[in-house]
Amino acid sequence: MLSRTITGLLAVLMLFVCFPISDTYAAETPSFTITADKTTPQAGGEVVVTVHGDHLQALYGYEINLSYSSKKWQFVSAASALSGGFAVPPIVKDDTLTFAYTKTGSTTAGVSGSSNLATVKFKSIEAGSSDIKLTRIKTVDKSLKANEYTPNVTVYIQPSSISFKDVPEGFWAKSAIERAASMGIVTGYPDGSFKPNLAVTRAEFVAMLVRALKGNAGAIQSELNFADNGSIGGWAKPYIATAASEGWVTGFNDGTFRPNQPITRTEMTVIATRVLKLTADGSVAIPFKDAETIQAWAKPYIAAAVQAGIIQGQGNNRFAPAASTSRAEAVTLILRMIDYGQK
Repeated sequence: MLSRTITGLLAVLMLFVCFPISDTYAAETPSFTITADKTTPQAGGEVVVTVHGDHLQALYGYEINLSYSSKKWQFVSAASALSGGFAVPPIVKDDTLTFAYTKTGSTTAGVSGSSNLATVKFKSIEAGSSDIKLTRIKTVDKSLKANEYTPNVTVYIQPSSISFKDVPEGFWAKSAIERAASMGIVTGYPDGSFKPNLAVTRAEFVAMLVRALKGNAGAIQSELNFADNGSIGGWAKPYIATAASEGWVTGFNDGTFRPNQPITRTEMTVIATRVLKLTADGSVAIPFKDAETIQAWAKPYIAAAVQAGIIQGQGNNRFAPAASTSRAEAVTLILRMIDYGQK
């Protein structure tokens, strides 16, 4: 009986030796996951997302697609987690990031088993629940045989708000202030306050605007030709130079810029209209009770801003053209400009 059992086992072993299992059944289908190094970052902070592969089969190159909301996330950088090759510069279009990598060299082996494939860094723009999804990955082996997968795996991230001690719940511009802070347009003060009702100077408003629309890297170093250049702080000069080169701001009749003068609601609105290249229908009246106090030269700009929905009146339906602009009003207008430009 024992000899018969041994004979049977030997026969089975011979079957495996003579007829090995084919790759179709031996290899498991590759699978992919996505993880984040932080799932509850503060709005405005950075998150690193890692794409990982399991059951890889001699992977030599890949192309991945990540989808995300550009209102929630700003792409920062991408890098391959593999060595011995090069990556193609990422392409960002329609809320989808495409990133590709390939190994090089005839003697370079492909990757099998489990491995991280790529790391992608994002900056959170807004608080609230959001997600980043791995929607597609295409793999290529050394013989250029390609396979495409649609994992549709998601990492859920919940950035927390940037809060300020003097911006309480119910404050009319609370959400705008927190959104602007998370985007890096404005910052608070060392004591944890924002001072929403503090008047904004002309230099401060221009700096906010350039940071919002072009980022710090968009601020250029260029000579300014204003009569009061000496009164413009070094920190503000690149922002003012950028705005002047774009035609967003001009000086006064005496050639000065007056950087430390509070910016009026009229001046702020005129700049916004120039930035967005808005034009007004001259037949449409300005719907504010104090419209007659608006200077004639500024009325077309203000009418265009009202029609575009980026400016509103103050209490009792007044525009208050000569009033200074508060920090809360400034960030609210800038965010409306951003949203208008994305329509």
